Amino acid sequence: MTPSDSREEKSSHIAFPVSIFFLALIVRLVFVHFFSSPPVNDLLWNDAVGWNLANGNGYTASQSEPFVPGIFRTPGYPFFLAAVYFLFGHSVTAVYVAQAVMDSFSAVLLYWMALRYVNARVAQLTGLLYSLYPYPAIFCGVLHQDILLVFVTVLFLFVLTRGMMHFASSWRWFLVGALVGFSALVRANFVLFPLVPFGTVLFSGTTKSQKARMLSLVTIGFIFIFLPWVARNYFVFDRFPIVATGGLGTGLMRVEEELRGEDPLLKRSHKPPKRDLKGFLDGIDSIVLEKERARKAISVLKRHWPQYCLVMLKHIPRLWLTKYSVWHGYLVRVSGIVISWVVLILGLAGMFLLRRQWLRLLPFYLTIVTVTLIHIPYIVEARYTLPARPAMLLFVAYTLASAFDAVRSKRLIESGSMSSPS
Repeated sequence: MTPSDSREEKSSHIAFPVSIFFLALIVRLVFVHFFSSPPVNDLLWNDAVGWNLANGNGYTASQSEPFVPGIFRTPGYPFFLAAVYFLFGHSVTAVYVAQAVMDSFSAVLLYWMALRYVNARVAQLTGLLYSLYPYPAIFCGVLHQDILLVFVTVLFLFVLTRGMMHFASSWRWFLVGALVGFSALVRANFVLFPLVPFGTVLFSGTTKSQKARMLSLVTIGFIFIFLPWVARNYFVFDRFPIVATGGLGTGLMRVEEELRGEDPLLKRSHKPPKRDLKGFLDGIDSIVLEKERARKAISVLKRHWPQYCLVMLKHIPRLWLTKYSVWHGYLVRVSGIVISWVVLILGLAGMFLLRRQWLRLLPFYLTIVTVTLIHIPYIVEARYTLPARPAMLLFVAYTLASAFDAVRSKRLIESGSMSSPS
């Protein structure tokens, strides 16, 4: 390879990630402009805590003294909001733009990661698909933790896959654990997400001592990030361990409604949104309420466990098929349903086509499976699988590339047979 060829190749490696970043950013800013919405209901809690943190009032949603310590949600997203508010003032628009930028970086990380596992053409298609993917784009305009969680998950996968290529790199494995710990501070049920790095390491072709070392570093990194929040909750509420209440008991009660054949999400979507935090329970009151609701709901679910198992099975496709969202208008809603079906079918096809490489691609398989399974016990929405969709798009891209190759090969064979002498 000549020096000029080397420079051209290096330039192309830089040009494509920059291109997909700006393409993704344009798509997301368009969605922010047309589909963003002011915070309502529990999103007001995110806003209030972020603004209080930015002003030095602590982790609380209270608008005035006495400031009730917050426990409704984990601190990852409110601290992100606090950083944006500290820099740009109390502006949800600034948050939406920041989320658009962050999600555009996710597209670049996904491309770089895919480049190590599939050929360059499939990696480019993967990055391009995520750049154009409307489902995460529309949530850039919502004051919710979804986009931050997607970014943390993609960054975690990026570091994990690099770690699998550099077994001796201690800081990478510590960072893997730290990112998993932070993901649990963004959404509480991601406390089970260590299954992904643990499963990846246990099935790796490394020695027992190497596995023990890597898993120890992952555990230390997780504890380093996660334990301070658990300790804070213990000292503030005298409860151990509590991550966040987050409507856990309320969510289980809604599963009861599903057992009766009702649709709790549809019922909730018909209620007028709350535009203030009046009557919003937090702190110890929230802990007591959700614990009591969870106790009652679990008692009912235990008595009807066969029906509950069936409901959990029904939750699996509902997590991947968009049924409820912040979208408005018939055309957009139908487009979301169609796209979610296409992504699911082509993604599963790609997972099947790459089945012989499952061990090498285990971090991607485990992410999709784990994110799905940790959500099925409770009431579900399709947005809960947003962190796993970048991994799914890699399999979608492989299916599309394989289909294109098959069609092209067929055409070449047909053209060859037509041109050959009889």
